[in-house]
Amino acid sequence: MYEDGRGTWFSSRLTLRADGSFEFDFNYDCRPYAGQIQDMCEPSRWGPPQPIDDSWLADARRYPRSPEFMPGWLSELVAGASVPRPASWGRAIREAIDAPVSWPSEYEVLAPKWGWRDIFASVSEHMVRRLRSDADYVAVLSDEGKRDQWSGQLEGLFADVFADVFDEMLLGRPMDVLIRLWQFYAANLRVPNRPAIDDLDPSAPIGRGELPGVAGSLMDDVQDVLTSIIEKQIVDRFGIAAD
Repeated sequence: MYEDGRGTWFSSRLTLRADGSFEFDFNYDCRPYAGQIQDMCEPSRWGPPQPIDDSWLADARRYPRSPEFMPGWLSELVAGASVPRPASWGRAIREAIDAPVSWPSEYEVLAPKWGWRDIFASVSEHMVRRLRSDADYVAVLSDEGKRDQWSGQLEGLFADVFADVFDEMLLGRPMDVLIRLWQFYAANLRVPNRPAIDDLDPSAPIGRGELPGVAGSLMDDVQDVLTSIIEKQIVDRFGIAAD
C-alpha cells in the first residue's frame, strides 16, 4: 500500500461486528501509541509511542515521503537523525545504539503480553536516548581504552534507564496498571496468586518509594522483571554486565 511520495500507513484498526461484517481503518499521519483502541490519533491513558524512534527512521527510509506528506512528528525525528553525531561517540557507542536486543530467556514468555511489550519498548527507547546524551558515562563507554571501567559506568546507565522507565510506565498510573502487569507475570510464570490483591484500590495512583502491603510485593516482582530486561539489554549492547 505504498504510494510514491505519499508513503504508507502507520497503523490500522480492524473492527469486527456480530453480524460478520468488518471494517478496516488506516492511519497515515499520527504516531501510534500503545493501548490505542478507539482513536488512533489520541495517545492512550498509558503507553509509550510505538515502535521506538529508530524503527520509524528505518520506516521513513524504506517508504520515503515528500515534504508535504511528512507529518510533523516524523519530520522532527528525521531532522534529529540528520544531526552529525558528536566526535566523542566512539565505535562502541554507535554499535551499542544499533545492536539488536532481546528478552531475558526466563521472561520471554511475557514479550507479547499487555503492558510488558510496552515496558520493553520503553527500556529500548530510554537506553538509546541516554547513550545519545552527554552523560559522563557516555564519554567513558566511547573510549575503548577504558574498557576496564565500563562495568562500573554501565551501573550509571542502568540506574538512569530504570528511573526513566519507572517514571514513564508506572509513576502516577492507576494501581490497576501494576495489578495487570503482575497478573500477566504470575499467570505466565506460575506464581501463586495473592488474595489480598482484591483489597487494593485499582484507581489509586502509584507513587514513589516503598508501597505498603501486597502492593509492595507486586511492585517488587514487576521491578525484578524490569531489572532483568535492562540488564539483558546492556549485555546485548556492550557484551558485558553492569556492576
